[in-house]
Amino acid sequence: MRAKLPSGLELLFCQHHANEHEAKLTELDAVLEVSGS
Repeated sequence: MRAKLPSGLELLFCQHHANEHEAKLTELDAVLEVSGS
């Protein structure tokens, strides 16, 4: 999972941790992208 913040910063998470932090990332207006494998 890739989270792109409005500042331009990109964060990479495994799905488990993305789920854990999704509420805060959404609050920060991050764009969440699921990367397929």
